[in-house]
Amino acid sequence: MKKAEISGRSPRVMSTGFGERKVYKLSSSIKSMREPKPPRVATYLLAINGLLLLYYAYSLSSPVYLFFALFSLTLAYGVGTGSRTAIKVALIYVFAEFFFALLFLIAGNVYSAVDAALSFFIIHDILGYIKAVVGEEEAEEKPERSSEDGADEE
Repeated sequence: MKKAEISGRSPRVMSTGFGERKVYKLSSSIKSMREPKPPRVATYLLAINGLLLLYYAYSLSSPVYLFFALFSLTLAYGVGTGSRTAIKVALIYVFAEFFFALLFLIAGNVYSAVDAALSFFIIHDILGYIKAVVGEEEAEEKPERSSEDGADEE
């Protein structure tokens, strides 16, 4: 299949200093197939958080820390693959973790500052990803709405 057949338009011919070349314009349906990349910083920070929790589980012999370490590592994998469900669960989990890290920091546990900072940067990266995805989806819907509105007026 040729590029002109994909876009449904004939190619434009551009004149350059060295000759002519054909330029094909992609249709909006092909552009909409691209999604923003999954949040990598959040993936790495969730993995680091899981490794820190594994250290706590080993040093304190606590199965609770082990559970949350495995949960954090699983969320890191899900966020890295771009699963929307994993991103939503990770956002809720990190919000709760950030809240408790701030409480422990207020109570005087200085080491909770590291956990609060990790959680803050994870939240920031995931919210930036969500903003990019929502903006792209709204941009896709905008031309569809304008074509529907134009059909109603005729």
